[in-house]
Amino acid sequence: MRQAMRLALESGVETLDLINVQPWLSKEAAESHLSQRGWAATAAACAILDAKGLGWRLHVRMGEPATSIVLLAEFLGSRGIVIGARGLSTAESLLLGCVAQQVIRAALGVVLVVRTPGGPRPGAGDGSLASA
Repeated sequence: MRQAMRLALESGVETLDLINVQPWLSKEAAESHLSQRGWAATAAACAILDAKGLGWRLHVRMGEPATSIVLLAEFLGSRGIVIGARGLSTAESLLLGCVAQQVIRAALGVVLVVRTPGGPRPGAGDGSLASA
C-alpha cells in the first residue's frame, strides 16, 4: 500500500482504485455476501488511505483474479497496476503461477509488484521463488 500511495502522490493521482476479487460464489451467496467480503478484505487498506487523505474507489469482483485485475485496469484507463506478491512455493508456482506473474503477462501497461512484509526472501532456502 505504501508504494501505491507514494506513486499516487508523486504523480498527482488523487484517487486510487482498489480491486478485491473473490472466488466464484453461487448467485444467492454473491447477492448477499460479495460486497461484504470485499469490504472486509479491504478495510485496512481503505483506512490507511483515509488516514493519508487519499481518495479511493473499491471494485469487488468475482472470478479469476489476474483477469479481473487486468480487465478493470483497461476499463478504467489506469496508468498502471500496483500488486502485492505473497510468494508461492516452487511447486505451486510451476503448477499455478501466481496472480502477480499472470498480471505481468496480461497487462498492457506498467505493473509494479511489491512483496508483502514478511514474505519469502530470494535465496531464503525455503523453496520459495522471488516474488517479482
